[in-house]
Amino acid sequence: MLILRILAAIWGACLASFITAISWRMLNNVSLFNPKRSYCESCHHILCWWQLLPVIGWLLQKGRCHFCHSPINCYSAVSELVNGWLWYTMFIFNPLKIAALLVLSISLLICSATDYFNKWIQPIWLLGLFGLFLLLNQKWQWLRLVAAIAIMIGLLMLSYLTGNGIGIGDIEFIAMLQLTTSLYFVATTILIAASLGIIKLQNQNESLPFVPYLSLGIVAALTLNLI
Repeated sequence: MLILRILAAIWGACLASFITAISWRMLNNVSLFNPKRSYCESCHHILCWWQLLPVIGWLLQKGRCHFCHSPINCYSAVSELVNGWLWYTMFIFNPLKIAALLVLSISLLICSATDYFNKWIQPIWLLGLFGLFLLLNQKWQWLRLVAAIAIMIGLLMLSYLTGNGIGIGDIEFIAMLQLTTSLYFVATTILIAASLGIIKLQNQNESLPFVPYLSLGIVAALTLNLI
């Protein structure tokens, strides 16, 4: 089983690398087929095979391009590491659970990437959060819908009163999370995401894309749920 989990972790890291690269190209109007391989954003040099290794490639280069020594954004490496950990901890040799994990993983990766790079998300990808419903063996209760609506209204009011508070995409994400999990899980996710976000905000003055932190919170909450 350990070997399967390790293979699942490698798959998860590779999936994160692929989706992050595709998302970046689409958001920056770069062809998906030309060039065929990834390249440095600064010097546009085509990357070698070892530079493309998830997480390891970034570490071997010490966070800088091997050719021009420009800093490499750590977002891709972090997403690879986190998604690899998600697959390692949640992998169960069950076709339904594997499908749910795949749907959840893709949803979190795409929503996080679009929010991080362009600060918006497409609501359709939030449907992937229903993967949590199956992974956590949840049972449907109408109270979930009531709670999700209440959370959405409350956060919208908070956003309106603060003027520059939480974004609409973040509110939709949290409401969908409540619809697919429990209030305890949502609270744990937000607490972890907010804590990480506060640490990041100490080093910058611009607005913070919150969905990547919510995704980190979900992975952390899932890990805690297994302890």
